Parts: sequence; C-alpha cells; structure tokens
Amino acid sequence: MPHSSHSSEKGFVLLLTMLIMSVTLAISFSIYTLSIKEVVLGSYMRESEKAFMAADRALECALFWDRALPPQPGALAWTIFATSTTWVAPPNSNTATCNNGTTNVQLNTLASWSVPVADVSSTTGRTLFTLTFSDGTSADVEVYKQDINTTITANGYNTSVTTSSRRTQRTLVARYNL
Repeated sequence: MPHSSHSSEKGFVLLLTMLIMSVTLAISFSIYTLSIKEVVLGSYMRESEKAFMAADRALECALFWDRALPPQPGALAWTIFATSTTWVAPPNSNTATCNNGTTNVQLNTLASWSVPVADVSSTTGRTLFTLTFSDGTSADVEVYKQDINTTITANGYNTSVTTSSRRTQRTLVARYNL
C-alpha cells in the first residue's frame, strides 16, 4: 500500500505545532520569571530606602544635638554626648528629642542611652542610643569623640523588629573635628 503524502503532512503539522507551543511556553515562562524577580527587586529597593532614611534621620538628630545646647561663656557649644571621664551632662540635656517630637525620643533616657565605661578615657567618649520612629523604622547610633574629632555612625533599619527575616540595614557615617 503506497503512503500518501497527505498523512506525512499531518505528522509534520503536528510536530511544527508542538515546536511552536514549546517555544511560546518557554518565552512565557521566562517573562513570568523575570517579572517575579523585578517585583522582588522593587520590594528590596523600597525596604532599602526605608533603612537609609532611618539612618539619615538618626544621623541628623545626632549632628543637631552634638552642638545644639547653649554654650558656656567663652566656650564652644555644649555637646550632650560623652567626651571624657570628666564629662558631665549639660543643663537641660534631658529635653533632647528627635523626629519633630512625633515619637518624642529622649536621647539620654536609660532605656535608649548608654555610655559604656570601657569606652571612656580622659580624652575619649562613646555614646550609644537607639531611635524608633513612628513609621516602624529604627536606628542604632554611636557617637565617638576623641579629642576634637567626632565620628557619628547611624545604622538604619527598615523595621524595628530585630527578628524579621526581611530586616535591611543601611549605615551612614559622619566624621568632623571642632
């Protein structure tokens, strides 16, 4: 029995259809995978921006309060941060607040303020505090003073929940001497 050319064409059309469907499916899957990665990356960038902004707000707060209090006559402005073993908190330093009073964070309360004794000498002082902002972000701040040099390090976090698997950290550092 002779083979007809019509039956072999049916096989070829079926094979071509399967090939086109496979290529279309592969392209669709690639686009889907790329879209998912873009969504994840966009979410990561949003959380990274929150952490950066928390670090920036905390750094600005520390910079402001480093020289904000009225100076003694003939001296530089007071700093509320530890500078040495002879450092004494200036008058009214317990009114230091950040975040425009939204959270009314007092910088030198026992809950969020510490001056580790091991990090204080006759010419140095280290002050640590944590700020939690009303948007749920937070920042850990370290103010290190050595002679006339000051280094402020602000570690900002997109969430104040320390156990979150999505917690993102961004760090800003300011160095200056006065």
